[in-house]
Amino acid sequence: MELVYISLRAFKPAPKEALHQVLDNLAELENIIEVEVSNFYESMPLDDPSKDGGLHSVCRFRTPLDIGSVSTLIKDIQTPAVKLELLFFSSEIYNKEDVVVPRPGWKNTLNVLLPLLDLTSYVFLPTGEGTNHVEVIGIRELLMHFKNQNREMVRVLQHA
Repeated sequence: MELVYISLRAFKPAPKEALHQVLDNLAELENIIEVEVSNFYESMPLDDPSKDGGLHSVCRFRTPLDIGSVSTLIKDIQTPAVKLELLFFSSEIYNKEDVVVPRPGWKNTLNVLLPLLDLTSYVFLPTGEGTNHVEVIGIRELLMHFKNQNREMVRVLQHA
């Protein structure tokens, strides 16, 4: 079984309801088990708080499917109101077509790091293609040294 993390971002007019609907659809899929979901996080750019930064969450699940099948599944269940991105697929590196795993830039946004911390303290990432060596990355440590280059302002909402 593979351990998968995906990020979710929903937009107005009803982002919370849209996230719940997509998460419900995901949990009902065959071969997707042990679905866990972070809290929801509302974000807005500090440079323009009137802009809709969206509602963010991370979910993880286990699956026997391969990375290509999971990527297709994610594309099939996302909606115009909810964007899904594959963050991590076990400890694999993948770079084909429009899917890159681990997702580039995941360490540089609070919209990923804070929800990710709700689900895990560490991620295990490969050190290079074709290798069995992994790097253990502490999410708390990343947040302690976070530079907030995107000038994000984020607040937690309960997802239930």
